[in-house]
Amino acid sequence: MKKISALILICFTLIAKADYWTQKASFGYAMAGAAGFAIGNTGYIGTGVLNTLPVNLFRAYNPATNFWTSKAMFGGLVRCRGTGISIDSLGYIGLGIGLNNDLQDWWQYNPATNTWTQKADFGGGPTRDVASFSIGSFGYVATGGVNYSNQLWRYDPASNAWMQMTNFGGAGRQLAVGFAADGKGYVGTGFNGTSLSDFWQYDPLSDSWSQKAGLPASARWAATGFSIGNKGYIGMGIQNFTAFQDFWEYNTVTNSWLQKAVYGGGGIHFAAQFSIGNKGYAGTGMDGGNNLSNSFWEYTPGNTTGITESQDSGTRFQVYPNPAKELIVINYSLIKKEDLEITITDVQGQKIYIEQHEAQKPESETKINISNFSSGIYFVEISHACLPVRQGKPRMVKKFVKE
Repeated sequence: MKKISALILICFTLIAKADYWTQKASFGYAMAGAAGFAIGNTGYIGTGVLNTLPVNLFRAYNPATNFWTSKAMFGGLVRCRGTGISIDSLGYIGLGIGLNNDLQDWWQYNPATNTWTQKADFGGGPTRDVASFSIGSFGYVATGGVNYSNQLWRYDPASNAWMQMTNFGGAGRQLAVGFAADGKGYVGTGFNGTSLSDFWQYDPLSDSWSQKAGLPASARWAATGFSIGNKGYIGMGIQNFTAFQDFWEYNTVTNSWLQKAVYGGGGIHFAAQFSIGNKGYAGTGMDGGNNLSNSFWEYTPGNTTGITESQDSGTRFQVYPNPAKELIVINYSLIKKEDLEITITDVQGQKIYIEQHEAQKPESETKINISNFSSGIYFVEISHACLPVRQGKPRMVKKFVKE
């Protein structure tokens, strides 16, 4: 067996389909601090600050037609820096900064009737700049306020009641990001006298918090966050008058972050956001100079690595154990004895291990020490060493998880 430390010609090229942002129809008003949520295939943005004053306007976005429609004005007092979530087929907006004080009212929007109904006041009192998410038939509101709360409250639409849950696991804060994915809630970043980058997971079944890998970028507040499938996304935000446009994907399975395409609207904070299907949406907000924006953008995740598991009809192989901690075993079966090249690639498409394996017999195996690999998902690829790609030859790739 001969190990190769430098990159060498391999038989297959890994092609990644990049993620990207696409500019869509503008919101129609330059504003910031609005609340957003989605119900079915429609997104909604409302409230916020317009020309230095809070408002109660409310609009709906149809991705199929790329068109905004004005809806019934938000039912409560004008406000900005409140929060919005959807639970089942209804939307909710509440809290925030009014004309003279912080607010604690909570309103339900019914898209079928285009009407607003006031519900029970938020249990944590008047507050602003919270993080929120919904899981199942409950809504959750965490942190927030000028006193940097660490409280978590659950809203039950069936009983129209709030219940205090286990306090947020990190330090109290305001202007954090919240979203839900894979049945868990996530809250991170924010401000409590200093900008923050830590990240926490909430398990509603055990009513408990656990710290996760922090955002591997500049600490920030008033960032943007949403989920698509079992992935979470955080980006934009501000620190020390610098508004960011970077954007990051969180993998709930591997507890790891991957930098993605920068936001198309430039550095921004206090944007509104929601996700519909396999797309995310963000818009409005203000730049580092507090200039308001009416732009609106659609995010398409793309294929993280362009790699899918496949098998050559002439070569069969397995990778085990999976997940693995210290060692993986690659077991393969060939039609005839021939040299192979083994490549291990991470989720960013980087080749981190390349080895030429001199097969002594058609059925054999090799062991690879992965103790120094970071936790995450990896792809093992087998190719026929030093031979050109055969026309139409399927790729041979297997996936494994390093714990």
